[in-house]
Amino acid sequence: MHDTITMITRRASFAPQSVNPDARTVDVIWSTGAPVKRRDFDGSYVERLSLDPKAVDLSRLVGASVLDAHRQTAVRDVLGTVRDATVTGKEGTATIQRSEEHTSELQSH
Repeated sequence: MHDTITMITRRASFAPQSVNPDARTVDVIWSTGAPVKRRDFDGSYVERLSLDPKAVDLSRLVGASVLDAHRQTAVRDVLGTVRDATVTGKEGTATIQRSEEHTSELQSH
């Protein structure tokens, strides 16, 4: 008997009505708690983030860099900064502020 897991990628989706071009901010959903198949040196595993507010410490997320596809090899990979973050038990949300270099991408939405 094989358990099957649907492959879901983790990416933030944004709420277009939350875009503030003057402040360069947008609200995003960074997790819905869905299982995500991952792989590391030890092999594959399923990652599932807890969204229980009692289990999540967001103190290190606020102020963190928002990276382009997890790349962290150059300054150009930093798209912005997390300004606020919350979990509701059903989803994790954040307000991100885009860097000045990437502001035009916000204005096109």
